[in-house]
Amino acid sequence: MKNIAWVASIVVVVGLAASGCVLDPTYTYCSSSSECERHERCFEITTSATRGAFCSAECTSDLGCERNLGYRGSCMDVDGYGGICFQECDFHDDCYSTSGCFDFTDRTGFVNRVCLPQRL
Repeated sequence: MKNIAWVASIVVVVGLAASGCVLDPTYTYCSSSSECERHERCFEITTSATRGAFCSAECTSDLGCERNLGYRGSCMDVDGYGGICFQECDFHDDCYSTSGCFDFTDRTGFVNRVCLPQRL
């Protein structure tokens, strides 16, 4: 009986992943903070390249940022918010479909290639 429950739980997790469901909303598009994890907020980001909102956490260093899709989290200082976690990336495909990979310069002048939301 334990083996059947174990197999059923694997099927549910694989089914959710295959259907495009995101189990962890960190770095995904949002319209309000209620769509994010308890320790996160929905941040609106506007740059010359893109505009949108995504779930993320406030931070003081990279150590406070989650890894995602095999990429490090990066703490960047954003006007109006302070430190916010972003997912690092090399290409657009490294990000969720609602985000793209862009060079982003934070308030201190630090430049990093990170996933930025592409819509509101």
